[in-house]
Amino acid sequence: KLAQNGILFSQTITYAPYTLASCHATFTGMYGRQNGVDAYTKSDRFDKKGCYSVAQSLKDAGYHTRAYTFSSILIPHSGFDKVNIIPEDEETGILDSHISELNECYGQDKPFLSYLHYGEIHHDVVREVIKKFDMYDKRYFENLKENRERYRRYAQMAGDYLDKLVDHIKAKDPDDNTIIVVLTDHGSSNGERPGEKAYGTFTYDYSIKIWQYWLWPKVLPSGMEVEWQVRTIDILPTILDLLQLPPKHGKRPIIGQSLLPMIRHEE
Repeated sequence: KLAQNGILFSQTITYAPYTLASCHATFTGMYGRQNGVDAYTKSDRFDKKGCYSVAQSLKDAGYHTRAYTFSSILIPHSGFDKVNIIPEDEETGILDSHISELNECYGQDKPFLSYLHYGEIHHDVVREVIKKFDMYDKRYFENLKENRERYRRYAQMAGDYLDKLVDHIKAKDPDDNTIIVVLTDHGSSNGERPGEKAYGTFTYDYSIKIWQYWLWPKVLPSGMEVEWQVRTIDILPTILDLLQLPPKHGKRPIIGQSLLPMIRHEE
């Protein structure tokens, strides 16, 4: 459904096989080597002075900026007017929570950036895989079919959530003025290689080759698939390009490149 209504980048490479470094790279348009977050223990090494995040760029342009996630260390907070951090054990309903966030955004006069982190797949993997099996447990690693079916259930729940969320956006914005970007920040193993129950250990395709969808019917084509390899660090410069906002001078240069020339078949 997303592919029918927008652009699918089916060969996207994420920076890291875990959320923390991946999100910091996406938000800044540069690798961890540049922004400081190049390991799981380095969330406090983010170069706030040298890097300019997507939230900071949009806030400077007059946007209201909000984020919703389940851990304080996963994203750079710079530039957000409000960051809601709801731990897993305090979440009463992720769809309702995210709809409430969107209502706050649509209920004020400014244009807005809303980052909505759906962590339910992560939480289910932790409960049903990571805490249940050890690193070489045959009950897990010798049951790939069962593992994949389990993961498909998680993906189906995420799809149902997303379907309702996009419908809510359409109801709030029938004129299609909202740019929607949907991606997973990394992938996951299903036990293909003993020693990795889920993700964060190895960098095979299953954890770093992901997908992203862009929906903005007023400007972007629908039903298009881009099969050339792109990166999550290309998301920030693409947003700036779409909104015709310049990168911040005097900061570390953005490494990613706008995807609009690919979309327009210019390169």
